[in-house]
Amino acid sequence: MYQVLIVDDDPPITQGIKNIIDDYFPELYQGIPCNSAVDAIRILSSQVIHVIICDVKMPGMSGLELLKLLKENGIKAPVIILSGYDNYSYIRSALLNGAH
Repeated sequence: MYQVLIVDDDPPITQGIKNIIDDYFPELYQGIPCNSAVDAIRILSSQVIHVIICDVKMPGMSGLELLKLLKENGIKAPVIILSGYDNYSYIRSALLNGAH
């Protein structure tokens, strides 16, 4: 089973994405919600994660900062960045740092 880490500071968003994953792909993916980049780092240090879905803007460490940290530490899991912002600099930064 593939582990999908869902990182967003808005708990209803993480739970909603988890519910979609669990409802549509119950035998293939397991959604793991967390509400901060710091929590994501803790989870990544203790579990094998296959895909990361991450909000771009969060308090403390942003999704873009988390993405850079993952790249620097050789974590190869594909990262999907979510954003409600139409700021091209977020998109550019995410793509330059390996987001999908």
